[in-house]
Amino acid sequence: MRELFDPNDRRYKYPFINCTNCGPRYSIIRELPYDRAYTTMQAFEICEEMCEDCVREYHNPLDRRFHAQPVACPACGPQISLWDASGNVLAESDRAITQVAQALREGKTVAIKGLGGYHLACDATNEELVNLLRTRKHRKFKPFALMGRDLGALEGYVELPEDAKRVLTGIERPIALLLKGSKPLPEALAPGNADLGVMLPYTPLQHLLFAEGAPELLVMTSANRPGEPIVYCDEELLEKLSGLADLFLAGTRPIARRVADSVVALFQGDPVILRRARGYAPVLRSEWFKRPVLALGGMLKNAIALSMGGYAFVSQHLGDLNELEAFNAFQETIHDLHPHVPGEPGGGCQRQGR
Repeated sequence: MRELFDPNDRRYKYPFINCTNCGPRYSIIRELPYDRAYTTMQAFEICEEMCEDCVREYHNPLDRRFHAQPVACPACGPQISLWDASGNVLAESDRAITQVAQALREGKTVAIKGLGGYHLACDATNEELVNLLRTRKHRKFKPFALMGRDLGALEGYVELPEDAKRVLTGIERPIALLLKGSKPLPEALAPGNADLGVMLPYTPLQHLLFAEGAPELLVMTSANRPGEPIVYCDEELLEKLSGLADLFLAGTRPIARRVADSVVALFQGDPVILRRARGYAPVLRSEWFKRPVLALGGMLKNAIALSMGGYAFVSQHLGDLNELEAFNAFQETIHDLHPHVPGEPGGGCQRQGR
């Protein structure tokens, strides 16, 4: 964060800044071992496409970017661009972020690329806009998740005991279900619900949008059609989200697999995971079975688990399986956990020939 907002740093306002302790992992891994050549950063090859400064950091054991696989900078790494509904590029880099922040202030809905897929974002305090998004998504009652600029932006909208602040600012950055506060918000955000699902920024791009003046409280809901999984491929962006978003903020770092936001509730001060995904998945547990066991989960709110070699691997939340796209994601995740289990591989749009 210090580097991100330091005008003298070479990664100033770079939306893909990271080090060995932060940034994507599971959502960019195509296969093991976790080396750059086996991630979606392969397009930005070490020593060929990576600039001298990044190469020096990557190979220096004393540098905090030593073998940080997504390491990059504005000179050699992924970039962002803003598209209109026809796929025309309206702006790139800093100008794209500035224009998105302005569009959000002016009442537009923007599809924004995250770590594991796209979000649909709009001003959460604008009742007409929230109702319009609910109509566009054909989503009658299911609550929308919110993202606040910081804890101060959430004050009054939800109750914020110290335990909630600890969970919200933790490294997992989940959506936390908290009781509504005294400050009014559109009822359409969570119809008939006493809670709101709120989270804080967890990517450099999100921090930059708020710094550029985006509304301090945004709807930040999964970008998908009813019954389908979250959109994560740039190649499918316009096809899948046409009519849902007015603008599209894309990035050239591919996502290998969908990973939605995790959802937790608080019980006696501790988080109880209601949806295990970004930050909490995949989870590794010590389990022993005489032979490999694949647990396929249920039709609704699906997740899977694979036990082999003394360990159980629990996948991210996959959602309901009543649509073909969701069932395909289910099969891809089985293959991701163990490629010798029959199924189609994940590994991102490029691996699927899209």
